[in-house]
Amino acid sequence: MAKGHRLPARISAMSKGQAAGDLPTGAGSAGGAVQAGSDQDGFQQRHYDTLTDTWNQLKRRAEMLRRENEWLKKETEQTTTESQEYVSFVSRKTEILQSAIEALKEQNRQEVERLRKQREAELQKHTEKVNELKRRILEKESEICHLKAEIAELSEFKNQHQQQQLGRISELQGQLEAMYGSHAVEVRVQMADCRNKKAEYEKQARQAVEVFTRAANREAVRSMMAQMQQVSQENQSLQGELQQLIQRTHALRSRRDQLQARRQQLLLEKEYAQVVRRQRARPEEGSDVPPGQ
Repeated sequence: MAKGHRLPARISAMSKGQAAGDLPTGAGSAGGAVQAGSDQDGFQQRHYDTLTDTWNQLKRRAEMLRRENEWLKKETEQTTTESQEYVSFVSRKTEILQSAIEALKEQNRQEVERLRKQREAELQKHTEKVNELKRRILEKESEICHLKAEIAELSEFKNQHQQQQLGRISELQGQLEAMYGSHAVEVRVQMADCRNKKAEYEKQARQAVEVFTRAANREAVRSMMAQMQQVSQENQSLQGELQQLIQRTHALRSRRDQLQARRQQLLLEKEYAQVVRRQRARPEEGSDVPPGQ
């Protein structure tokens, strides 16, 4: 490049020398000027050919860099598209997990509903049994009332049957008291059993809900952590690739700027060479005129 900068100075000096030799000083001076001009033309032609070859090579190199830049742009667009597709995939996976959690919640709700209905059925059975005992008590009370009525109607036979009726009444009262006691015990047993079953059903329901909830939470957390780790790794990989592409793009831009500067310099040198050739052409046209004219 330094040689290319020194070349115009040499050409300028030679042009000044030839301009000074344009004055007619004899045939020998004219012949020397023609010979020097021919050598200078050859040197300028070779230099011009060299610059032309360099210029063509730079054009080919610029075209290659342009195509490579287009390829990098396509790769960047493809990477962006793939990233968007992966984000969409993660969103769909999250929706699937959310649907699974909702399904587990619905299953828990159905299990709790089943246990509630079972408890209601047990309470219904207990209520029916209590009602049956009450009915039997009412029947005994009705029987006692009927016996008392018979005793009132048969007052004339009171003395005869007093001991028998009192024994019967005592027996019925004993049966009634026994029935009351049995009923009270059975009611207490049924109530205690009902409370125990209710507590057991509620405990089973809570345990089932807790088991299903913990399982759903563990599965959701595990899946989300795995997805987040995978997304993080892929994001790091994509960021590394993007950083490499950015660095490569910066290098290509720097190379493009250098080539443009080189091209500008070559154009200036080419224009300068054309100016020199035009300046040299004018003295050569004047040298064809005879010295006496």
